[in-house]
Amino acid sequence: MKTPLYYQMSEYDCGTVTLLNAINYLFPREVIPSDVIKAITA
Repeated sequence: MKTPLYYQMSEYDCGTVTLLNAINYLFPREVIPSDVIKAITA
């Protein structure tokens, strides 16, 4: 199974993008609550 990657839009969002990619790799998409994604990106 391939995991789609999020890419950096600027040099300031490397931590956010790293967290999103790690969560997407470690957990199946159906298991990740949308609140977690919103908390990371907010």
